[in-house]
Amino acid sequence: MEQRNLNNELYATRDFGRKLSDTIEFVRSNWRLLLRYETYLLLPISVIMAFFTNNLVSDYSNLISALTGNGFVGTGLAGYGHASSHGAILVWIANMLGSCLSYELAFVALSALVYGVMHFFFFTDKNMSDLSFQDLKPKLWYFAKRSFILSLVSLLLMVLATVVLIVVFVGITFLFGAMRFAILPMYLMAVLAIIALTIPLLLVMPIYMLEPECTVVDAYLKAFRLGFATWGGVFAVTFVIGLVVSILQMVTTVPWYVMVFTKQFFTLAHQGDAGVTGSFLFSFTQYLFCILECFGALVASTFSVVGITIQYGHAADKIDGRGVAQHIDQFDQFDNI
Repeated sequence: MEQRNLNNELYATRDFGRKLSDTIEFVRSNWRLLLRYETYLLLPISVIMAFFTNNLVSDYSNLISALTGNGFVGTGLAGYGHASSHGAILVWIANMLGSCLSYELAFVALSALVYGVMHFFFFTDKNMSDLSFQDLKPKLWYFAKRSFILSLVSLLLMVLATVVLIVVFVGITFLFGAMRFAILPMYLMAVLAIIALTIPLLLVMPIYMLEPECTVVDAYLKAFRLGFATWGGVFAVTFVIGLVVSILQMVTTVPWYVMVFTKQFFTLAHQGDAGVTGSFLFSFTQYLFCILECFGALVASTFSVVGITIQYGHAADKIDGRGVAQHIDQFDQFDNI
């Protein structure tokens, strides 16, 4: 059997610079493949996501006006007209739910695609230039199912964590309410504790996606163990790559933001009469820019998924020696020299 390219090892101890360079190198080496299938999978979802997101943002002023009793003609793509307070709230909630559900669908599709490509890149001898959709399809379904399951469990845990946090902050207020000087430090300590606990959980996804023997509970427990042992690395990689992703997302986000703010400004300044910015052509152009914003944000998020996975590979090798164990398990697949 042909020997694997050992430069494509996921499980390897890396310094910070190599983590960043390996992340960029993976995207650079596979950008045509990633962009092609991201366009196939994510662009249709972006069209749906943009519809709800554009209406959600555009009709925010309509909601505020309805709640204050000064309703005016809605500025969203759908044009809801004069709306009662109750109706405006229902429309806003519907757009919020639609936006959240479409984002979840997009995230599942993005993670399935990125991990599908990473599987072939790191764990097979497949020539990436020859990778077809038929080759990728079984892995897409596999990773999509795991991503969906993880998302559902994470959502339930997030709701539970929110309830616990509310109880904690209410408890702090009740216990230290008489000592006003102590409330702020206690709140600050609680926030820092939340951040400290959250950072290791960023490793949950790569663990659950790439270790088929792990259940969701196992993935969370292992994320805590590996994440706390490499806390500084997880934070640094997430922070730096997050900055890069934010800059990339800004390129596709700014045009839509400019149109939204322009429309809102003229609508509020003229007491509901948006003039040219209230025309169908302007609204439709704004919607197209929102599609670009949603698609660009998803494509840029590829770096975040790859970066945290590279960090996971570093942690798994440094703490558990997984890279060495992998080489031993696959020893018979290499040419004996």
